[in-house]
Amino acid sequence: MAEHINLYPINRDEEECERLNGQHRMFLKLVKDNILDPSISKDGLKAVADIGAGTGIWLQDVEKLFAKDSIPYLHGFDISNDHFPERSETLELSVHNALDEFPPEHINRYDLVHVRFFIVSIREDQYAQAIKNLLSLIKPGGYLQWEEIDYGKSFRVLEKEEPRLQDAVDIYKGYFESGSFSIHAPDVIEQACNTAGLNLINQSWYNTAMASAEQAADIMSWFLQIYQLVMRTAYRDLGLLDTEENVQAAVKGQVEMLKGSFDKGVVPDVMFCRILYQKP
Repeated sequence: MAEHINLYPINRDEEECERLNGQHRMFLKLVKDNILDPSISKDGLKAVADIGAGTGIWLQDVEKLFAKDSIPYLHGFDISNDHFPERSETLELSVHNALDEFPPEHINRYDLVHVRFFIVSIREDQYAQAIKNLLSLIKPGGYLQWEEIDYGKSFRVLEKEEPRLQDAVDIYKGYFESGSFSIHAPDVIEQACNTAGLNLINQSWYNTAMASAEQAADIMSWFLQIYQLVMRTAYRDLGLLDTEENVQAAVKGQVEMLKGSFDKGVVPDVMFCRILYQKP
C-alpha cells in the first residue's frame, strides 16, 4: 500500500466538528434539502458509502430518509477518526485513505458512493486515482454523487463589490494553486469520471449569492470561518508575512471589510457543483 500524506490543512478538533456540521446544514439548505440527487431512487439503495465522512452527519441524514426496518447499510470512510461520533448503532466507520485501494469486502458493494468537498484533501493530479478506487466500491448500475467547490468561478461578485479585497482573493486562490490543489475541481472530476467510463446522469450548479435572505446569514457565517482558516494558512505557507502578529492583523482587516460588504447586502458568491455519475 502506498503511503499518502494527509493534506488537510485545518485542525481536527471540536471547533472543526462544529464547522463541518454547520457547513453540511448550509449546503443542504442550498440544495433545498435534496441530500440525494433527484435522479436517485432511495428505494434502490441497499448499501451507501460516504468518503471523507468526517462527523458522519451526511450518513445520519441519509438514514432519516428511511423507515427503521429499511435503513440501508451505511459506511463512512475518512483518513482520520478524529471527527467520528463516539458511538453509532446504524453507521459503520473506517479509517481509510481514498487514494489507497479499498479492502476486498467493500468491492462492488455499494449502490451509492458520496463525496463532498475534497478540494483541500487531494491534489489535482490525484483525482483520477481516487476515482478509480471509488469506482471499485460501486456495484454495476450504482452511483457516484460528488459535490465540489469551483473556486475559479467564485468571488466575481465579491471582487466587483469590494475591490479592496482583490489582492486577498488572489492570495486565497493562489494558496490552492501553490499546493497543487484544483481551483476548477468539478472540471477535473468530470474529466476523470469520463475517462474511467462512468456515465454522466446529472450536473447541477449552485451559487451561494443566489441563496434566499433566510440562508444568507448562514452562508456569511460559513464563509467567514473558511476564509479565515484558509487565509491564515496561506499567509504562513506562502511566506507572505513575517510574523504571526502580522498574519492575524491582515486577516482581521480583511474580515472587517467582508463584514462591511455583508452589511450592504453582498452575499459571498461561491460556486458549487453536484455531479452524478453511474457505473455501467
